[in-house]
Amino acid sequence: MSDMGSTAPDTIRTDVLIVGAGFSGVYALHMIRKLGLSVKLIEKGSGYGGVWHWNRYPGARVDSEMPTYQPNIPEIHETWNWSCRDPDHHELRAYFVHVARVLDLERTQPSIRLSKVLPGKMVNGTSSPRMVLTTSANFRGLEHYTGLLVHSAEYPGDLDLKGKRVAVLGNGASGVQCIQEIAREDSLLTAFIRNINTAYPIQGRGVHIAQLATVGEPTQLSN
Repeated sequence: MSDMGSTAPDTIRTDVLIVGAGFSGVYALHMIRKLGLSVKLIEKGSGYGGVWHWNRYPGARVDSEMPTYQPNIPEIHETWNWSCRDPDHHELRAYFVHVARVLDLERTQPSIRLSKVLPGKMVNGTSSPRMVLTTSANFRGLEHYTGLLVHSAEYPGDLDLKGKRVAVLGNGASGVQCIQEIAREDSLLTAFIRNINTAYPIQGRGVHIAQLATVGEPTQLSN
């Protein structure tokens, strides 16, 4: 395997190759190490978290309440307290920093490669290619638009919308979250939607200190 942009081949020899450092990738790395097998993990992003490394659009937060949305690894959830049942993307990234530290993921640094991309295609046992890419709609006339185009899956964290004219296309989960947050900015917002959704305020749903023990512990089904 060669890294994108490199000219020299970079051969990986390992029992298990994991692609992606999200919940499942980190969990798999931890469990496979415990089995004594050699394992390598490759992640396109510069940090852990999978989609939560990339999800930085306004209002991005989980839609599955804690504690069910986390791996059942006691040394992690026993040393971490969620601020609410539906944490946002900032808290998820902080959580993955905690996960990496507690599990000592980088103790064997060569086994983890961040900011790396698998070029070409991935091939499974049946030789069928698999690729996962962000896809943007190709609207007619889009090539004539001269402003900034941003996909929610690749939202720049430092984007300042103050004083801008902003259009949000779609009102799925990410669209609704973007709309409600951007509407609070000093900007002119227009939302283009195909069908009307029914949405209710999340109201924070903070966690009382007496509930932390319950909220912090995942169910056995998480395993």
